[in-house]
Amino acid sequence: MSLGQVFLITGPTATGKTELAMNLYDRLGGAQKAQLISVDSAMVYRGLDIGTAKPQGRLLEQYPHSLIDVREPNEHYSVADFVIDADRIVQKAISENRTPILVGGTMLYIKCFRDGISNLPKKNDVIRKTLEERIDKSGLDTLYEELELADPESAINIHPHNRQRIIRAMEVFLISGKKMSALWKEQPTRSFSQRLGQELDIFAVLPKEKSDLEERIENRFMRMLDRGLLEELTVLRRNYRLDLSCPSMRTVGYRQAWSHLEGTIDRLEFVDEAIRATKLLAKKQMTWLRAWDHLETLYIGEDLKLWEKVSEKSAVI
Repeated sequence: MSLGQVFLITGPTATGKTELAMNLYDRLGGAQKAQLISVDSAMVYRGLDIGTAKPQGRLLEQYPHSLIDVREPNEHYSVADFVIDADRIVQKAISENRTPILVGGTMLYIKCFRDGISNLPKKNDVIRKTLEERIDKSGLDTLYEELELADPESAINIHPHNRQRIIRAMEVFLISGKKMSALWKEQPTRSFSQRLGQELDIFAVLPKEKSDLEERIENRFMRMLDRGLLEELTVLRRNYRLDLSCPSMRTVGYRQAWSHLEGTIDRLEFVDEAIRATKLLAKKQMTWLRAWDHLETLYIGEDLKLWEKVSEKSAVI
């Protein structure tokens, strides 16, 4: 395997990306020759195990993933944090003659890791707390209307109910005095190859039929329930100061479970809404993938084909 190769395995939720990555990890030679790196905005949180399908126990010991369990569930982890952390881990792995294998389905993370991210102002806890208090007092709609006036170009690309992104856009404006949309244009981004001097090979794992993926999503969610998803969230709520504004609690499955524990929906509604939301997530992930070029595609379970493609690229390099 040529030094400097970096592989990323992605695809819609429930397509078996993690299993595929672990299989490749073994074929490359395990811990001495490879490094697994999670690209999942929910797996970064400690305690969100069942609902994120996070590798557990001995499996995680056998296949250690960087960027799993790096934040408490009441903390924030931004896409900028991810790019910085992932760059550092990839560089270290390459310096140790190990092949980085990134795996996950958080498409915004992948886009910014691949294409780069502008050097926007860092988070300001004082300003962020003020914005949170204003939302609690006047509502999210009011802050969104202010964003529309301050930075209409950013506002049009942010859903009016996306609390985290609205706060971030207003935070950037208040810190810098400039529109976030303008800062994105002013500061040229540096792609992965420009930042690290390496090529990134992306493999997208896709379902052969839409119905196949929907069945996998339904079956996996029912297994999560059997394993104790609701009990897991109950413990998290007891141990941390959480609310639905926390990024961790906006994760599909946990958000609907929260509503059920609050008594606003019954169990059947909870299950239905969670499965529906997961299918919608998969649809959005497919939309991202269709818009990207230079992807290698393979179908669910094609472990051997992935290895063949990796071997072909190694031979070329």
